[in-house]
Amino acid sequence: MKRYFKDIYRNNRIFLIPYFLLFLAGLIFFISNKNDELLFYFNSNRTIFLNYYFIFLTDLLSGIGIIVLLLIALSHKYSTFFKIGVSTLITFLIVELIKGITDLPRPSTFFANNPKLILNPIKNISLIPMHSFPSGHAANAFAIFFGFSIILKNQFAKVVCLFIACSIAISRVYLLQHFTRDILFGSLLGIIITSIVFFIFDNYIFINKSAWYNKSIFSNLIKYERTVI
Repeated sequence: MKRYFKDIYRNNRIFLIPYFLLFLAGLIFFISNKNDELLFYFNSNRTIFLNYYFIFLTDLLSGIGIIVLLLIALSHKYSTFFKIGVSTLITFLIVELIKGITDLPRPSTFFANNPKLILNPIKNISLIPMHSFPSGHAANAFAIFFGFSIILKNQFAKVVCLFIACSIAISRVYLLQHFTRDILFGSLLGIIITSIVFFIFDNYIFINKSAWYNKSIFSNLIKYERTVI
């Protein structure tokens, strides 16, 4: 077990080391400031490009977006589809459970009676009032893209996965839907759940390297075409 997680760390250092540095920096910054300075900064500093950029990234984890990402996983291997799919599902369920227990207010509700701060939401973006902690988008973003990072061998691709996951998480603060603490905990939760799910699948379920689940859906399609021809 220890060896498996050491291998995950060693093969994904280019993803995990920058992530944990960013996580610690964000945590220290959040704890040392009474107010959520990142949220305040975004509330006062917006650009048209960032508006569309972060809206797109948030929508990437909508129902259709997740389906597309899972189809990409399926195009790699059936096992990849199951591991990332199960990681996403478990992450979603745990996040919803924690949200139901904590039931913390989101920024729109928390600052509703604060005359010193007027929130500046993007036009046509509806602010959700409750269930702030943790961020489901951040958790699922890191569950999915850390899963891709584990699968991918190209180092640059791993960096891209980290960049997308971080951008999706930050988009939730930019859009005033979450606090910094929500995306920090959500991102860590996603990484932990994905690591555990991959460990279970690789060591107890997908143990036959030549089985159907270690093949791509395209390999079956090619085999079918050859049979027909």
